[in-house]
Amino acid sequence: MSAALAEALNPAVFWEYHAILLKGLAFNFYVFACAAAAALILGLGAALLRVNRWRALRWAGTLHVEIFRNAPDYVMVVWVHFVLPLLLGLAIGRRLEFPPFLSAVIALGLVYSGYFAETFRAGIQSIPLGQIEAGQFLPHSGIRFPQNGCVSCPYLGLCLGSQQLVEAKLIRRPGASDLDWLDQFDE
Repeated sequence: MSAALAEALNPAVFWEYHAILLKGLAFNFYVFACAAAAALILGLGAALLRVNRWRALRWAGTLHVEIFRNAPDYVMVVWVHFVLPLLLGLAIGRRLEFPPFLSAVIALGLVYSGYFAETFRAGIQSIPLGQIEAGQFLPHSGIRFPQNGCVSCPYLGLCLGSQQLVEAKLIRRPGASDLDWLDQFDE
């Protein structure tokens, strides 16, 4: 092992900065939890729109899924932080600014809500027609949702565990001079 690599992997260096590293890790988990909650709520709403009878609502759900599922995370964070307050400010006639934490949670929540909407929609549509008809006959008209949770949970776990926690790091990139607004997270 080279001397430079041994110095870079020296545990004493990590121990020297352990408080800062643990604070950053805790903040990353906090952003992840808030964005995951927003994504689950928005995703369920979009899934319900996608399976609706009315064409206009299905179209709105499809538009949500197609826009936010295909948007890059980093572009969405920057767009939500800079462009969305500008557009909303023009609409209401006041200047708006979002705190960086809120921008990150909204952006990551919107992006991952597109993935969760498809997972929920697939879970809803996977319920056999006979069970849906039986649920409509019985007093329990919400038979789809308990089964949807059982069908969708493994896939939601994969979605939550695979990328969203990793993408929560987008809100803090050391050395990015054009992203100085992200330094406000240190408060």
